[in-house]
Amino acid sequence: MTTPNPLLSTPEHFISSQNGKLITTSMAIAEAFTKEHKDILRKIESLDIPIDFSSAHFYAHDQIITVGGGAKRKSKIFRITKDGFMLLVMGFTGKKAMAVKIAYINAFNMMAKELARQQSQADQVKQKQLQEISSRAAKEHELFRAAPAYRLEARDYVCEVLEDCRAFAVEHGISMADWEPVDRDKAASGILADMLHGIRAELTFNSMTLEPQFKILPPGAMYIMPTDPDCMMAIADRVVSKEVLAAMLQAGIARLAAGAKA
Repeated sequence: MTTPNPLLSTPEHFISSQNGKLITTSMAIAEAFTKEHKDILRKIESLDIPIDFSSAHFYAHDQIITVGGGAKRKSKIFRITKDGFMLLVMGFTGKKAMAVKIAYINAFNMMAKELARQQSQADQVKQKQLQEISSRAAKEHELFRAAPAYRLEARDYVCEVLEDCRAFAVEHGISMADWEPVDRDKAASGILADMLHGIRAELTFNSMTLEPQFKILPPGAMYIMPTDPDCMMAIADRVVSKEVLAAMLQAGIARLAAGAKA
């Protein structure tokens, strides 16, 4: 019965992934080729290669290893890329060494496929998570638009604006007979839609305690000051047509003129 090559049956024992790059170690190479680790270190340190290649494919670090009798000591270990491995073992000769080199290269290829599979699986999971987040966000978006509390607050805001306009008209003797009031529910929906695209907020402070007070405002909102005719005229200009506004002004002027004649 043929014993399976451990390089092919358990490639992860000899090769691992670090920061998305496949690497082996000088210890693993010594085990695979049944050599002393010190001989592999000597071979690495004798390589006459440019410093830029060496630094890119051979990484030295100290590691605690177990030696004879269970004793432990510190030893230099090299982490080595596939290119570094192929350069290192190029001079290993013999039928057995050739078989190990081929098995090692196949193990690198197997691990590369496994790494690609895991990355693809991770990408699919991430894509699914993003789709779920997007779906939840869309649902929350719709819930926000339909939330009674927000809709009622927006509708109250519209009603306040219309009431201030009405009060201004009454105070100044302007007839409201030809003024078709705004659909309050549609206006509230419009305000909510605007809020979803760009929320504005008003931050004020209590004059006595300096306690912050936060209020959400719809985009384009303007302050209403009933005592300021220009402000109220600007509001009226937004909620009624120019023709109706002109008629309202003419009615007011006519009433003032009639009062002056009396």
